[in-house]
Amino acid sequence: MSASAAPPATDACPLCETAVTSADERCPACGADLVGLASGPAFSQPLFWWTAMGFVLVYLVTLAVVAATR
Repeated sequence: MSASAAPPATDACPLCETAVTSADERCPACGADLVGLASGPAFSQPLFWWTAMGFVLVYLVTLAVVAATR
């Protein structure tokens, strides 16, 4: 029996969508740096909403302080 190495997993470049392997450090087509990229989704909807609500809360508190000091 011969042990064969598994082929590297393939993914897509986040900039140009060219197929790249998990061993690639740069995209062969556009040269994008692929080191350190997470393989999960880049956008988290709950995190987005908590961040947006934080900004709204800060805005409302600032508005209330300004209104109270006039």
